[in-house]
Amino acid sequence: MKHVLATVDKVAATDVTILIKKENGTGKEHVARLMHFLCKRGNRPPQSINCSAIPENLLESESLALLCRAFIFLKMKNVVSF
Repeated sequence: MKHVLATVDKVAATDVTILIKKENGTGKEHVARLMHFLCKRGNRPPQSINCSAIPENLLESESLALLCRAFIFLKMKNVVSF
């Protein structure tokens, strides 16, 4: 549990999107809410997505599109180069 809380503190200090994957009943929602309220956006309501309610192919295509947009953004900022 100490490892989880240390990770929550570390991640809450950053400005990133988080995907929490674990079995049912492991406290993912509690960890997500804790991370949200510790971050600088904690004054706004958290947003959560029930990925199991989204068709697998749609989730994959949206994830890939997000990854592509992130890469293009980083390339424009000269953070990555090929």
